[in-house]
Amino acid sequence: MLVDLTVAAADDYLDQARSISPLWPLTADRYVTTRPLHDPTGWLRALRDEHLGALARARPAEFTGAARQAWYRGWAAHARAARLAAWYETDQALLMLGEARLAAATVSGLLTRTYFRDPGDAVRRTGLAGADMTEVGAVLKRQAEELAGRGRLVDGTVDDLLAGA
Repeated sequence: MLVDLTVAAADDYLDQARSISPLWPLTADRYVTTRPLHDPTGWLRALRDEHLGALARARPAEFTGAARQAWYRGWAAHARAARLAAWYETDQALLMLGEARLAAATVSGLLTRTYFRDPGDAVRRTGLAGADMTEVGAVLKRQAEELAGRGRLVDGTVDDLLAGA
């Protein structure tokens, strides 16, 4: 059995449990499914309750904003993967494609408020595990349309950006 140990100040960890970040789909599981080996004060139960309370209070704009940030990361990784593939840098291109897949999976998780056990679970459950460059690009394009429908373009011009401010 693998064990992942994390050392963090209590206040910092509570702040993390209360926040909706672009990595939320990959971190939320730790607050909900962690099993304590020794927790005499009930700290993990309190941490879970804080996280679930933050989710109950979260507005859709918080998830959309985090999804937008994750989308930018995915779009940039996808563009870089395409450039690297054109230059026959296949190993680096595959790494960037993996990052694009994971970012697209986290966008899906944020838009649907779904969390995953780990990165592999994220790309598998979103159907991106075997997606090639074209498929990942199509997913990112659909996500851009969804995010635009939720309030703001992700790839507009400077005038579009200033009009939305």
